[in-house]
Amino acid sequence: MAKYQMMKLPGGILSPADETEEEELKKLKNNELYEVEINIKVNPVLHRKMFSFFKFCFDYWCADNGLQKFSNEKSQFDAFRGDLLIQAGYCEMVFDLKNPSEFRLVPKSVSYKVLNDDIERRKLFVSITNAAMATIFKDCRNEKVINQLYAFF
Repeated sequence: MAKYQMMKLPGGILSPADETEEEELKKLKNNELYEVEINIKVNPVLHRKMFSFFKFCFDYWCADNGLQKFSNEKSQFDAFRGDLLIQAGYCEMVFDLKNPSEFRLVPKSVSYKVLNDDIERRKLFVSITNAAMATIFKDCRNEKVINQLYAFF
């Protein structure tokens, strides 16, 4: 299946984003029916920055707590990231299966399909950094770490 970068123009017209895309679209036959899936492209730099910050926090947290590398570091990182999202308030309450009269917090997804607005993604990044400063880095006095933190802002 081919993918093309398109821009919406006034009047509901979809146009190729550049000359390369235009050349590729010329290969399609006129008067044929094509199915189109629309995905909004958001700021990938901000997405990478957010995940880089998660990794920086995770590495600091592991070192600060004297933890060695985990047998399944990916699972530990995912759990850590979820906890930080909860600390940032980006979560929802769900019933606890073990005790249905209680709730527990679960982090919301930060995938492009769920969080596709750059403004909301920036607000979330600010919330995550604030939560990390209040919890993970609250007692940090290491000047090198503090300088690395400032690079994220």
